[in-house]
Amino acid sequence: AKRTVLAAGTGFGHWVCLARLYGFELPMIHPATWKAAYGFNKGKKTTTEFKRDSVAVCRKLYPQLRLYLEKDEALAEATLLADYLKRTIIS
Repeated sequence: AKRTVLAAGTGFGHWVCLARLYGFELPMIHPATWKAAYGFNKGKKTTTEFKRDSVAVCRKLYPQLRLYLEKDEALAEATLLADYLKRTIIS
């Protein structure tokens, strides 16, 4: 687990470094910030319920995406984060 965390952190650092070298600004948004914008922080929920909610909200906003399974929550959350950035920072 330590090796995996180190590799993930190093990879993330490389992407941040490259983006900044080429003049891109990368806003760092805490998950609680963008999730609150979609109403995910209401009440106590399990991780599984949060995943289900992410997929459900993403399906409503972007019905053209093929999110069939609960394991598609990573794609759903990435899409919702991009949507949040588009609505708040970019526009």
